[in-house]
Amino acid sequence: MFRRKARHIQEADLVKSKNKKTSPREFRDSINQPRALYAQSDPDKFRRRIALFKKSGVLGNTPDHILIQRATTLKQLKEAYELVHDIFVEQQYINPQRNNIRVRIFESLPETATYVAIVNQKIIGVMSLVPDSVDIGLPSESTFSREIGLLRSKNQTIGEITNLAIASEYRRSNIFAALTQALYAHALYCGMDHLFTAISASHAPFVECALQFDRWGEERNYSHEIEDLVVGMRFDINNALDRGRTVDTILGDQAFLFDFFRDGNPWIQRAPLEDALATKNFLTMKTLNKLFGGSDSILAKCTPQQLSGICRRWSPDLYAQVCFGLAANHAA
Repeated sequence: MFRRKARHIQEADLVKSKNKKTSPREFRDSINQPRALYAQSDPDKFRRRIALFKKSGVLGNTPDHILIQRATTLKQLKEAYELVHDIFVEQQYINPQRNNIRVRIFESLPETATYVAIVNQKIIGVMSLVPDSVDIGLPSESTFSREIGLLRSKNQTIGEITNLAIASEYRRSNIFAALTQALYAHALYCGMDHLFTAISASHAPFVECALQFDRWGEERNYSHEIEDLVVGMRFDINNALDRGRTVDTILGDQAFLFDFFRDGNPWIQRAPLEDALATKNFLTMKTLNKLFGGSDSILAKCTPQQLSGICRRWSPDLYAQVCFGLAANHAA
């Protein structure tokens, strides 16, 4: 849903023209330049856009019949990644997978947090947060290596928002904002400094205006197989509350951002318990074998370093059991 094949984007403050080559130093200097808040550049226009977002329903309170929560069970994770697969195939972001489910090495990590929106016990929205690590890295690392590398060079902790998928009938609701709010609370609990995400240019204005993300990389192709044009965006967690206060002052009666991030964020209190439950349920033979076993397991495509990282996270015993089942399936 959130990465459409946009051909043109507005020039961002922090990016260079595609036709102009930049040295590493020029890139570092340009991306480090202080930038004014989006809201401060044209306050009247900003207030009108926020009012329009609220009127359309993409900002505001989550309806009572929609439940936002951490996916903590095998059933929820499986249904979530099946929804991601189906939507991404429909939008031609990826090619169909054999088992109609999208799982990568990043979904095999216990520390990956997947949040879902549920209506009538059916998952209709998904968003995941992948923490950065030395052995596995981040989903967008090959596409936005310079931008991510710059954040790492400051010894800051990064997490990437990925698996952004919402069922078509709910795309004009506030589900995207609500899932982002939940992921922010989890990132805060994990002590992250920055969030990064790759989204289509057509959705970047909402993320930049309403949620106060910054542009962090020019438009480029995300996929090695098909055309999937995206831009990089990042969110400074350490500056979130100060920015929220500043933006709310500009919004006046429409103020919502500080409450969105802090006082009105119900997931801040829930994050520790949900994380413990999700990790406990994830690290079981049933869950790991169902998601990552089978003849087309992602484990068969991992490098030795990646496999070592997975083994360390799962425990040698669980890793051996899943790999034994994988070997048996191949032998059969």
